[in-house]
Amino acid sequence: MEKLFNCLFLKDYSIIPIPVYKDGENKFFKSYDKERISVSTFSVALLNEYICKKKEVGKRKTEEFNLGEENISQNSKKERLTGFTSRSTPESIVEYLLEQKGLKDDFSKPHKLCANLNKLERKGREGSFYDAYKYILDQHFKVKLARDNKLDLNDKIFYPLFALQSTPGGGKSYFLDEFASLKKDDLDSFKQKNLNDPTEMVDCIIKELRNSVSICISYNGSSAYVASRDGDGGVKGLVMRIIWSYFFDGTKLPWAFFCNQFEEKFGSLDILTATQSIIHHSGKSVLLCVDEIMKIDNENHSNIISLLNDLYTPYHSLATKDKKFRFIITTLDAIRLWDTQTASGRQINWIPLRRLEFSESIELFKEVIKKLESDSRVSVLRKCISDCNGHPRTLEKLYELLSNTTALTTYGWAALIEELTKKIVHWFVNYITFPVVKLALLGEHVRLDAMVKVTARKELSVKDLITSGVYINSVTNQDDVNEVIPTLTLVSLYYFCMKTVEGDDAKTVARILKNLLHVEDHFDLKSNDGKAFEKFHMNWELLYRALHHRNKDDHEDRTEMGLHEIYGLCLPNQSKGVKIRIQRKNIVTLHTSIEFPPKDGKIDDSRGIEIKDHLDKYMFVPTKSNNCGFEMVMFEEKANGGGYIALNIECKFSWPESKTVLSSEEIKKKYKHMKDKYLPHVNQKRQSKEPPVRKLRMEIGDIYLILVVWRDIGKLDDEILNNKNIIIVGRKELEKIYSPSLVSRPQFYGDIQKKIEN
Repeated sequence: MEKLFNCLFLKDYSIIPIPVYKDGENKFFKSYDKERISVSTFSVALLNEYICKKKEVGKRKTEEFNLGEENISQNSKKERLTGFTSRSTPESIVEYLLEQKGLKDDFSKPHKLCANLNKLERKGREGSFYDAYKYILDQHFKVKLARDNKLDLNDKIFYPLFALQSTPGGGKSYFLDEFASLKKDDLDSFKQKNLNDPTEMVDCIIKELRNSVSICISYNGSSAYVASRDGDGGVKGLVMRIIWSYFFDGTKLPWAFFCNQFEEKFGSLDILTATQSIIHHSGKSVLLCVDEIMKIDNENHSNIISLLNDLYTPYHSLATKDKKFRFIITTLDAIRLWDTQTASGRQINWIPLRRLEFSESIELFKEVIKKLESDSRVSVLRKCISDCNGHPRTLEKLYELLSNTTALTTYGWAALIEELTKKIVHWFVNYITFPVVKLALLGEHVRLDAMVKVTARKELSVKDLITSGVYINSVTNQDDVNEVIPTLTLVSLYYFCMKTVEGDDAKTVARILKNLLHVEDHFDLKSNDGKAFEKFHMNWELLYRALHHRNKDDHEDRTEMGLHEIYGLCLPNQSKGVKIRIQRKNIVTLHTSIEFPPKDGKIDDSRGIEIKDHLDKYMFVPTKSNNCGFEMVMFEEKANGGGYIALNIECKFSWPESKTVLSSEEIKKKYKHMKDKYLPHVNQKRQSKEPPVRKLRMEIGDIYLILVVWRDIGKLDDEILNNKNIIIVGRKELEKIYSPSLVSRPQFYGDIQKKIEN
């Protein structure tokens, strides 16, 4: 049924009749250029054009807005195609889009997801690139094998999801930008390193990638997801982002203006047709990089499931075609993505995105370091870099801070870290509480769904603390999907220990952390003798006991730990080893005249105050120069109530270029000397007046030598390996027990003496 309404044309006051058609469902349509358009979407611009055609006059110029580089018409030019429908062809879509304003000058260049304002170089991503290419190669090989054997290609096994996860600021967007660039060096490197797969298969996939066009889209940043926008979390929003990212220049036509201009046209355009349109225009395969997909997540995850199903359509449909479609996604939340995909039986190939190594972090600052004139300034800067713990965004903020010449040339370590904390404190200000810090410092694997009592009234899962940017974990292997060792930067730990904390345990940990982080040394060209490392380990021993201490009087409730468990050693006879009761300790710096243990048994601290009882409450630190290397001594109560043991700890530290190796002979000599020093204090009959150490009633088998070794260890003979009283803690074990949150500091001590390359 046809109806008419009249429009008054103001130029000559003529009346223009506008026919509207009503269908069987009482919906009104307007015929326009052989298309029927719903009146509800019939825009003012289309109405203007229709009237101008009827009057046979030129189109009226509309107001324009300035975007800096080009003026874009607010009411765009409307062509023959007034809306994408299921009948739209790739050819007609491309023809229409190429007549619009705001197009790219070079369609081969993808949109940038990461601004990288400081122009920092890519570091530490070679392994990630290799794994991503390898996953693509494996998928290609499976499809080829299935085709050769005439198998059903509908099975999901042939279409794994390629994904990477990291905490905010972990480098996801930058990785996608770099991966989308499909650099020749990266592809050549993959070919050179991949020696296990058939050469022709590797050549085939490299040829495909080189003949691909990359498209980068995001549900964050400049094209952020808007829940109130119709279809933004579904296929419509996905297709619009793909079309905008490939065809349009974001500086000429920003995302928001693109949506206002074209939103009503994308109601029926599916992703396969959109992909085929790009293939038709480019003549190449399509590599789609989707950033921050979890931004569209809803309560039942239906948005994520639907979106991925939409992406699988061209992935599957074009798998056997000459021009293919592949996609990679990023997420903050690995476990949620895992749940949605494994429920549907689809495999996820996780691309690792680790934190940067200390040496890689240093490389980012090489131009800044060149500006410094003294080695002491270099050591301050490198210490700050190490405290960023390889977290890309924290490193970026430090780089910005150092653009200030005063900060670069005069600020000490504490001042730099304090200023850096101010720049990033909003990431974690409400969540760096004692339970959060304790979980990280314990250095143990926990499930991602484990709950942490952040405050008295609020609980969050470990997963939530990662997605919010408090913990800086990312998926680096398959096991990380379910459980991780929660990790913090030393910058956030500095914030914790400097703020006001409540509770006895929290205050104790904060005090120890403060001492640990403020360990200072001059590092003047080989003059350092490893004392900074010794002080670090000393504070770690105190920290370990403070974290595991139970504040109860009943000894049965106190934590009991084996020595090999404390020091991260896995031995077959671990269950037979001695266990001790963990309790907090205070440092007692001994008088310079005392060689520990003293021959006369008298223990005086540095102020001359005698320590007579409760030796198990202290860590004794000898200061006499000829104390034969024992940096610290602790007496521990056995878990079974059978007396005490003595832990004599010596730290062995070497710079990376040092060729010093710890030998069996050196260890034997040290162990014999230690036993000789304790002989007057063990296996002795009771006397009326006894020195404090003798009161502990120890035997020679209760005296332990703990060697903490941050250096190479030579081949040890059986006499050393089979002696239960000699415990050697190597660098591998130390990197484990110090926890990922703290280990960057001793890595700094080990690296600081490397001279800057010319």
